[in-house]
Amino acid sequence: MSSDELTDEGKRRREEGEDDESDPFKRSRRVERSPEKTGADRKIDRVMKLLEDLASDVKDIKREQGIYAEEIRALREENKKIMKENEEIKKENEQAKRDVRNLTSRVEYLEKESKKDNVVITGVKIDTQDSDILKEVMENLIEKTMNIKVDIKTAVKLGEEKCLLHLETADKRKVMQNKKKLRDFKEERIYINDDLTVAEMEMKSELRKKAQEARSEGKAVKLGFRKLIIEGKTWRWNRKGGKLDQPRN
Repeated sequence: MSSDELTDEGKRRREEGEDDESDPFKRSRRVERSPEKTGADRKIDRVMKLLEDLASDVKDIKREQGIYAEEIRALREENKKIMKENEEIKKENEQAKRDVRNLTSRVEYLEKESKKDNVVITGVKIDTQDSDILKEVMENLIEKTMNIKVDIKTAVKLGEEKCLLHLETADKRKVMQNKKKLRDFKEERIYINDDLTVAEMEMKSELRKKAQEARSEGKAVKLGFRKLIIEGKTWRWNRKGGKLDQPRN
């Protein structure tokens, strides 16, 4: 090839090269490689991933807290409702207790009223069930042992040596005032007492029990009406509590 031909070939190739540089489609065929990530870049990526996970966890926690807050609110409302119901029940119970106490007092009062003119006689052998015969026997006994006359309204046999007498109020008073004369009656050991209510019998039993305990300890004891005096200190019967209250210091 001559020198002129070589010159023309080189010129042609240079022109083609310029065309390639100016053609964007031809330049796009070239593949550019992204630079490799350094250790610092990888650490940043891990931190970003952790932050994303943390943000997701926080979002879940907030959602759960919202659910818990609603449950807590509902529980508080339920608790308020239960407390209110309990207060109402408490008030009803207190009222019921007052009603029971009032009813008990009323029953005791009526029982006491029905027994106030009665006396119970023990120690006398009773061989009859006939009320009229028993009335006559008891009237004669009272006149014989106490030297007083009474009109017995009804007489009821309670046991082999025990009977209940219902008297006029004035006759009941005479019998109780003269019953001490029975000590002089040597033929039989006869006792006359009030016809007590159930509450009064319980009180009397407790007083006697406490008196026996004190006497067994060598203490001076004196029985009174609804009270007990031990070594000069007074124990009083609490009617509402149904117990013997200790003396105050």
